Amino acid sequence: MSSEASPLAVLRAWVRSIPPVTRVLVVTCTLLLGITTLIGGGLMTDVCLSADRVVRHMQAWRLLTSSLFHTGGIHLLFNMVALLQVGVPLERLLGSVQLSWLVATLSVLSNCLYVGLALAAGLPPLGWSQPSFQCVLGFSGVLFGLIVVHAEVAHIASYSLFGAVTIPARAYPWLLLAACQLMVPHVSFLGHLSGLLVGQALALGLLRLAMPSPATVATLESSSVVQRWGLPSSDPGATLRAMPDAGVAGAHLLPISTASHGGGLLEGLWQPYPPALVPGTPPAPPPILRTPSMSIVHQCRAGQGPEAAAAAAAAAAEARLAGTKGHGAGPRKGGPAPPPAPL
Repeated sequence: MSSEASPLAVLRAWVRSIPPVTRVLVVTCTLLLGITTLIGGGLMTDVCLSADRVVRHMQAWRLLTSSLFHTGGIHLLFNMVALLQVGVPLERLLGSVQLSWLVATLSVLSNCLYVGLALAAGLPPLGWSQPSFQCVLGFSGVLFGLIVVHAEVAHIASYSLFGAVTIPARAYPWLLLAACQLMVPHVSFLGHLSGLLVGQALALGLLRLAMPSPATVATLESSSVVQRWGLPSSDPGATLRAMPDAGVAGAHLLPISTASHGGGLLEGLWQPYPPALVPGTPPAPPPILRTPSMSIVHQCRAGQGPEAAAAAAAAAAEARLAGTKGHGAGPRKGGPAPPPAPL
């Protein structure tokens, strides 16, 4: 006799399903809001982002702390819901190590850009000095960058708004920027813009020096700490865009899935990722496995499906181990394995 799970059990299972870095960010931001509420708002002035305080008073810690603090419960709620929406699929694709690095990079670089833009606004011919002395808080600048990176990582072509309106993925962050400013005029336009621009630069590969190399990511993911805590690693089923200096085995930060797809703007909090396909969009094929001695990619191009190609490769490997001839060519002698072809 089966009984339905209690709401508390369902909630616990959902919380456990959230990847660790995303979960830690949500818990940290929530606890920090509770602390500032208990001890008073004076702490916010010591951690908020102010171009004047960062440059003239050398208070560089604000480049990190300002992203983790929020002005109130509603501010926190909207940002954390958005973080769950974009952080969960990103962490499952990039792994906990790369997402941690990505969040820290977006926080520092977007806040540095904010400081530069705020100071530049005070120069002639604008002469608008107010942004230099404003103090801003919140994770939304980082979120704008994550939204751009997520569209690139998941190779999302468009978003579906309630199934009625299709929005191109590249236009969505800019429309969201305009919508936020129109609906909540007092939010920091420069803060959101800075996060969006840094995210765009990351997605285009313009800031690859700010990101860890593939070798660094592999070393960190194989470390005892990561293994002991069971942190998610990069998705091996994603096709990686190779870095120029990484060789065949190297890969850029952003994996690209094998087919473009879209996602609903409000989907994902209670459903598995990646987001659902836009109606009419063909589903992404299953990930293709490769062995060093036989390229399944070439077999797929020759007319075999991914599953048949994988089975043929496994049979060939068993035949070679048994000392017999398998299907196709054996291991290459005197040279490296052929480079993986992006799909």
